[in-house]
Amino acid sequence: MKFFDRFHENDIALNDAHRSITAAQAEARVHALFSYFRSDLALLPGETIALLLSNRLEVFELLLAGIAAGLHIVPLNHQLKREELFYILKDSNARILVHDG
Repeated sequence: MKFFDRFHENDIALNDAHRSITAAQAEARVHALFSYFRSDLALLPGETIALLLSNRLEVFELLLAGIAAGLHIVPLNHQLKREELFYILKDSNARILVHDG
């Protein structure tokens, strides 16, 4: 699945306050994450991952890779209380939590 085929490979496809990446770089990173989800983590279509990340371009890479892998994605907010996070993680049956510390 190609997500950035409307861009020229050297066009900026994703950026945040800290950096920018080209369409070719973004496509490669999404493919690498897709492979990591499927091969290394053995995640199957229909399984769930949770994301607890600040506003950064990696969020989009993870979302696109998760969509390509057929995963359900639960975005979490840093402002939730610990008990709320635990409840959502348990209720969603998330296999993994991706966070930025």
